[in-house]
Amino acid sequence: MKTLNRIVSSLIILVSIAFFFQSFTQLSQNKHIISEKNDYNKVTLETKRHGLFEPAVSPTATKPSIEAVKKLYKDKFEKLEAKIQTRLDSLIEIAYQEYNNEEINLFIFLNKYKEKANDLERKSDEEFHTVLGQLERDLEGYGYSQSMLKEFENTYESTKKAKKENMFKRFLEEI
Repeated sequence: MKTLNRIVSSLIILVSIAFFFQSFTQLSQNKHIISEKNDYNKVTLETKRHGLFEPAVSPTATKPSIEAVKKLYKDKFEKLEAKIQTRLDSLIEIAYQEYNNEEINLFIFLNKYKEKANDLERKSDEEFHTVLGQLERDLEGYGYSQSMLKEFENTYESTKKAKKENMFKRFLEEI
């Protein structure tokens, strides 16, 4: 039974690794309207037909400090990270349950969950880039430097890389 549990754990970790080793995909060009008010109720974002956002800064709005903008988006990115982790945990749990409850073909099982992990990563990347795009438009609308964008993008990339390494290490420990 312990051997079976180790195999299942290894498979789950393998599916998780597949999720993190996929490359970025292009941001979806969906046509939609996003309306969001920040903590200061100062910015409304609208979508043009081509999926590009344009800041619409209220004429009566006061300019928030760069620190306030950074904190607002740091919070947004942290919430997004937690949401993505919850989705990944859920996918792993579903895979684990399926593995334990059904007679499965291992190749089909791994392929199925690799595809689901790829889809999850693609959606996660799109969500990240949507929030990053909102930040870019807010910075531009308020006349701030765009340097903060690279900082958040680097954090996102390094977090993904650290998770890959951690999961790969866990996988090696299991086999």
